[in-house]
Amino acid sequence: MVGENLPLDDCAALVLAAGELCNNSIKHAYLGAAGQPIHLVVRASEDEIAIEVEDFGVPFDPSRYVPPDFDAIPDHGLGLHLVNLIADRVAFDVARERGTRWTFIRHRPGRTPRTDTTD
Repeated sequence: MVGENLPLDDCAALVLAAGELCNNSIKHAYLGAAGQPIHLVVRASEDEIAIEVEDFGVPFDPSRYVPPDFDAIPDHGLGLHLVNLIADRVAFDVARERGTRWTFIRHRPGRTPRTDTTD
């Protein structure tokens, strides 16, 4: 076990998901501009790992998201598709002054999701 008692494959998947969201921040929120801030927070509990990726650029607009077309070579939408495959829960917050905060959660192997919604 590595990384907060999480198997290496799970750690790699979480890094991939966080990287995809950071890439989306650079590409879409900051329109490719270099040197812009992206905040990354990792929280671990006995039951789950939660990762937040936050930018301060153009907010994510879910009405503009187009899932990847797997009948052709996907040229868009693959990053969010991967994040949704990797995570047990994905949420985003755009009700802020600017930017988007993504939160994704992965339950530890053998742990059941929490049933309460309070933190």
